[in-house]
Amino acid sequence: MKNKPIKQGYKVFALCSDGYTYALLWYSLLHGTANLIKLDQLTPTASAVYYLARMLPGEHCWNLVLDNYFTSIPLFEKLGKIGIGAAGTTRVDTRGFPSCLKIEKSEARKALPWGHLSGAVVANTAWFGRTTIRFSS
Repeated sequence: MKNKPIKQGYKVFALCSDGYTYALLWYSLLHGTANLIKLDQLTPTASAVYYLARMLPGEHCWNLVLDNYFTSIPLFEKLGKIGIGAAGTTRVDTRGFPSCLKIEKSEARKALPWGHLSGAVVANTAWFGRTTIRFSS
């Protein structure tokens, strides 16, 4: 990340649920991510999420919850194809974000009425304000 104050070191991508860690993936600036194969149409980070998600036990129905660093339609589509749902926060400049949900900053500061909900569906992905949900088929 270009604005990170400390450029060196390690990152650990972890797949966790209910206090348990299912899988880890180490990343270093010098060596990259071990065992990771970058998938077509996915960034290296999204490929890491997909790699970890595939390690989940198959006898359960899984839905991942991600923050905006990991959320993307291509990732949600790939996860949906293997039966894993996903939800995550996103930014308005995310590729594929519906223009009908974009709000000017001056409007965003105003309080919305209680119970207000806005949304759109793009490529089998539901967008609600600034949250995206991929429905697995």
